[in-house]
Amino acid sequence: MRDVIDAIYQDLKTENCGTSIKEFSRDWLCMSSSYYSYLRSTDSHPTIDVLVRLFGRLEANRLACEKAIAESKSPIQRQAAQMTLPTYEKLSSKAQRAIVEYALGVK
Repeated sequence: MRDVIDAIYQDLKTENCGTSIKEFSRDWLCMSSSYYSYLRSTDSHPTIDVLVRLFGRLEANRLACEKAIAESKSPIQRQAAQMTLPTYEKLSSKAQRAIVEYALGVK
């Protein structure tokens, strides 16, 4: 499951103008700022709780983009949401797939 977390981190880092490891740990995994560094240094895997929290954060951002597209009166805000939405859709799907695989014991 760590490979999924790594891929999501890399995509967020690219799309969110350089999300740091500490920010990813704290803001996306909802853990301490050193959690993701710990996973990487010990070659450990995230718990199901962490995967679910990450999925929840990604879904919240996906839904916020959809809402902005539907309700924003500003064309610039709509356009920004339209450009960001595919990233959150892709990452949310990756996280959801990881949760299902974890639940089924697929490695």
